[in-house]
Amino acid sequence: METQEYIRNLEGELQFTRENLQATIEELHTVNAEYQDRIIELTELHNDVDNLLAHSQIGKLLLDENMEIRRFSPQISRIFHIMETDEGRPLADLSHRLLDVDPIEAVHHVLATVETVEKEVRTDDGRWLLMRVVPYQVGPEVFSGAVMTFIDISQVKTAQKALAESEADLRKTARMARVGSWEYDPATGRHRWSEETFRIHELEPGEQPRPEEGIRFYAPEWRPVIAQAFRDVCEKGTPYDLILEIVTARGNRRWVRAIGQAEMTDGRVTLVSGAFQDITERKRAEAAPTGGRRARG
Repeated sequence: METQEYIRNLEGELQFTRENLQATIEELHTVNAEYQDRIIELTELHNDVDNLLAHSQIGKLLLDENMEIRRFSPQISRIFHIMETDEGRPLADLSHRLLDVDPIEAVHHVLATVETVEKEVRTDDGRWLLMRVVPYQVGPEVFSGAVMTFIDISQVKTAQKALAESEADLRKTARMARVGSWEYDPATGRHRWSEETFRIHELEPGEQPRPEEGIRFYAPEWRPVIAQAFRDVCEKGTPYDLILEIVTARGNRRWVRAIGQAEMTDGRVTLVSGAFQDITERKRAEAAPTGGRRARG
């Protein structure tokens, strides 16, 4: 009897152990499935980061808190002398092609202050880059390392240079032809004169005058004419092209050609602009005697 009782107890313990083991196996299957899902998520995230780094056309360099290289995009190899095997190396070990800037100092500043550094920099092969260094964020208000990005802005700089040269040529041409320009926004009241318009009025370019201040430069006999013309172009969009006299800031009378026209949207004037030309010499030439002695036959 004791033996049978002992066997029954063993069978009960085995059954309990078997049930516990089955529950453990099921739990392990569940945990394994969760880990598999997590591995898939991490793999997809890793692929997303790889694609972002490889195809964004932006140089990106990720550094840890010791300024050692975490990851980088292919474009970084055009700025730093870097290889795939350099992950884990200190940034200070790498040479670079940047002129007149120390990227190490920029990273040090970001790590010390958690402030972003942004600067236009040039490479030794003539490219212009926008360098941006930001803290590497690992949690809310928690940072560990830095991220460097380099965006090629060479085309922008070339366009800026071409625009500056074009504007310089335009100013030179305007000064030679004694032609200025002006612009008025009826909605905001903003009134702008070009540099040459200031010069024609014998004023130094500076604070933009209000429309009524500009009208006061016209000779008294011409003020009602220009005031009405300006009012009509602002309210009705009626253009004008007038020959009038002004009295400059230095008291000199000058003949000018004043032109105004409106830009309309849905029947409403949205912008008024025009030209302003000094024609004093032409008026003098027209007034000068042109007759002479007839040749005797």
